[in-house]
Amino acid sequence: MARASSSKSEYLWEWKDVNDSVYTWKPYSKDVQKKLETALNRKQTATFTVNSVTYVVHVDRTPMVQLNTKTKYRREVRRRQGKFTHNRIEDQWQWVNDDNRWADYPADINQQLTAGKQKKMTSVNFQPTEGLPRNYTVDFEKMLQINLKTNYGREIRCIPVYRQDAIWQWKDDHGSFHSYNQECQDLLEDAHRNGKSSLDFTVCKRDYSVDLVSMTQTRKGFGTKRTVIRNAHTSTDGSVSDTVMVPLSPLDLPSSSPSLPPDIGNSGCDSEMLKTLGELDLLKYASVFGKEQISASEFTQLTDDDLEKLGIPLGHRKKLLSAAGRMSTSGSVVKATDEVPNEFFCPITMELMNDPVIAVDGFSYERKAIELWVAKNQVSPMTNQPLKNKDLVPNRQLKKLIDDHKAKHGM
Repeated sequence: MARASSSKSEYLWEWKDVNDSVYTWKPYSKDVQKKLETALNRKQTATFTVNSVTYVVHVDRTPMVQLNTKTKYRREVRRRQGKFTHNRIEDQWQWVNDDNRWADYPADINQQLTAGKQKKMTSVNFQPTEGLPRNYTVDFEKMLQINLKTNYGREIRCIPVYRQDAIWQWKDDHGSFHSYNQECQDLLEDAHRNGKSSLDFTVCKRDYSVDLVSMTQTRKGFGTKRTVIRNAHTSTDGSVSDTVMVPLSPLDLPSSSPSLPPDIGNSGCDSEMLKTLGELDLLKYASVFGKEQISASEFTQLTDDDLEKLGIPLGHRKKLLSAAGRMSTSGSVVKATDEVPNEFFCPITMELMNDPVIAVDGFSYERKAIELWVAKNQVSPMTNQPLKNKDLVPNRQLKKLIDDHKAKHGM
């Protein structure tokens, strides 16, 4: 956690969101910030309402927890040193392109989709545009983009994007620039706007000083100096643009190393277990394994009951148990196979899919496996959240990729 050296401390309240196995800390509104701070001082719980939903935050627990009184869903809450800013986290809508990768919708369509979702519409239609030369409808219940001519569907999703006026970055030994983590971004931007000549802060028990005149960062006690830049993004009319997504990357991290969100890096999970979870795209459970102090060797001895007690849903339990089995024999995790992409395997059976379908939770499954699941369960095998319906849509694009892979490798 970044901490500015200051005689007067200000605090920022944030809640943890999880989207596609990625953690994002989102700030509460200014009014809620005040309620939470008051509740902490009085040692009480805080209650507030957003979009007709009432939430209760227990500030007397460790970790602090936010409870949705309607769904009973819980989210972790934190209070850190920082200042409330008007930078915002917005929704970015994405669709799966022909390369089976997530692609951003253009700004105008993104606005239409966000507005439609906020108005609780079931679908939104949009006209041809660059990169999307057809008439489409987006079905919010099935989370699909559907070609109105061919009725072909593609998965869509909505992810949080932190938008602000500028990005602060530091230069590594190889000449590459890396963005500061978000807490440092806020501290640096606040110092810049207030005309300060320097800023001292601490990250991961490392002390730094940034000279905002010469734009250099110095690590205290070591004297290591790095160039710092502030990228203010301007639009075609010369005005400052606020459509910048700020990545989270720790200080002094070599460009060749993978960056972890700060809350994962500080989860208490051992390095080998972190590596295992990363290879399985399940870093969201780092804090779970860290809290229970489960090492990679102990992981290979876990049973399905053990993982269920940790609150891990069935689909991810299957994935973890399959990896644990491979580790116990080979000593390391191999992603399904080195040749076959993970997304080709059903998260329920962990077998290569023949007839992939998309359920209402947005995940793809082998048809027979998910049909058996929804016949007995009312929740998603991947998220444990209630399924709005039992509709299944053929994932023709994924099936084509799997069939092509089978033909290429003689499977």
